[in-house]
Amino acid sequence: VILVTSLQQKTPLATAKKILLTVMARAENTGMQYNDTHSELLQLGTAPILLEPVAVTLNIKRKKGKSPTVYVLDHSGNRTGEQIAVRKNTVYIDSKIYKTMYYEIEFKK
Repeated sequence: VILVTSLQQKTPLATAKKILLTVMARAENTGMQYNDTHSELLQLGTAPILLEPVAVTLNIKRKKGKSPTVYVLDHSGNRTGEQIAVRKNTVYIDSKIYKTMYYEIEFKK
């Protein structure tokens, strides 16, 4: 699942300066337990969240030519200090490497 959300209220994705990118497949808390048919949650579990890795290549382009910067975010939405290289408006995201489902795309002038 890939979700793309403007981080600016009432600003469409086409013009947003900051975008939240959520990339995920299966996820569950450490120690989470279900009944045999997986129809009832028995134990909520705790952090950290265990994520099935997802790899995706995205083309990120704007009409006005603003270049994107992609930041890796932690599970609370804070920047980790890591950036992912964007080459020719293309970024390769591999959650197995970054161990998160959250990324921020920022467009600078």
